[in-house]
Amino acid sequence: MYTLKQAKITALQLIDEFSNNANLTDDDDIKLKLNNIFNIAQIEACQIQKIRKEYSIVHNVPRNEISESVAPDTIITHNKDDVIFKAKGGAYHFQVNNIARIVISQQGMTNIVLDNTSKEGFTTYKGFTTGTGEITLRFTGNSFYSIRNVAIWDIKFASYDDIPNYERYIAYDLPVDFYQLGRVETKGIDFANYRLVNKKIVISAYEVGEYLVKYNAYPKMIDQDTDDETYEFDVDLSVAMCLPYYVAGDVLKSDASSDYTSFEAKYYNKLDLVRGNVQAGTIEINQIIGDL
Repeated sequence: MYTLKQAKITALQLIDEFSNNANLTDDDDIKLKLNNIFNIAQIEACQIQKIRKEYSIVHNVPRNEISESVAPDTIITHNKDDVIFKAKGGAYHFQVNNIARIVISQQGMTNIVLDNTSKEGFTTYKGFTTGTGEITLRFTGNSFYSIRNVAIWDIKFASYDDIPNYERYIAYDLPVDFYQLGRVETKGIDFANYRLVNKKIVISAYEVGEYLVKYNAYPKMIDQDTDDETYEFDVDLSVAMCLPYYVAGDVLKSDASSDYTSFEAKYYNKLDLVRGNVQAGTIEINQIIGDL
């Protein structure tokens, strides 16, 4: 365990600014800088010693109850006759482009009326009906409009967010700390039929299964509200113990009389030592902190 407070003490000792009090230093300017500099340092360091994590996705789109449903992403265009879909269920999904009215009824009683006015691509609608039994989706319009990905599900979803998108490809948000993909596995075998788009992983609707996303993560953010006594670095101990040298050098950059470059050199030399041993095995900690 190596806490932010311990790292701050080391950095302040290196530049002879440590004070044995609650603030750790009598220099307010340095105190205000420390958290931000440590955060920058750990983000750089995690490029050297990866923070490896895993994220599981259960990919299983429920059966569409519409008896004559079209395949996902097939576009249906109409400009005169009503388009009607019927099936037993309690949740629905569809996408509409251009001006159209959608009347959702259940057991012959109007439940929901939606008016789509967007002409700038497909708008997604999904939700629950308030009753039970057969749902009717009626699409009407006085001019050309398009619909796609129409589905009715006879499944009880726990919340709105659990209602899936009925599309040819399903996009899943990656964890907020994701920065680099390692690989994707299913049943212990590498899986390659996916795409990465804006921190989302996109998988075909037909690739049913559980997927394990192995990725490299950013460390937990350090900001001005971070408790330095409880915050523990996500990077390996050998890397975390290099960070005070980075911070010491950065703090001294504003002091024209200081030799901040010596701390920078030590920081990068120590990181090189870590880099050279990441694959080889365990680093002796006294190799990192031997000159403290």
